[in-house]
Amino acid sequence: MLTNPNVDPALLRQLAGMGNNLNQIARAIHSQDWKPVDRVHIITALSSLQRELSLMRMEHTADDR
Repeated sequence: MLTNPNVDPALLRQLAGMGNNLNQIARAIHSQDWKPVDRVHIITALSSLQRELSLMRMEHTADDR
């Protein structure tokens, strides 16, 4: 795992918590019988989270340059 001393440790803890939550969601999705419409809603929400996290990563990476 890469570390950056300029990143706020509180932010890293929050991101780690989000990652754990996403893993729990993924396990739930794979272990239950979901309707197709429910899967679409979940995938849409996860895609939105991915975009937001990518933006955060770019913002914080840009600070390091």
